[in-house]
Amino acid sequence: MNISGQARNTRPVSMLMIALCVLFLRTITPLSVGMVYLPYQREKLLALASVDPYTV
Repeated sequence: MNISGQARNTRPVSMLMIALCVLFLRTITPLSVGMVYLPYQREKLLALASVDPYTV
């Protein structure tokens, strides 16, 4: 309970926090997936390049 007895309007702060969380997740998630998937993709491409007769 506030000392003055008035309720504070926290809706703008809540909206800002939600927006920042969504922005954070949308930015970090592709990077995390890429860091996990990149070594397997690189290994697959190197294996394909070593067998493919049309690559230089």
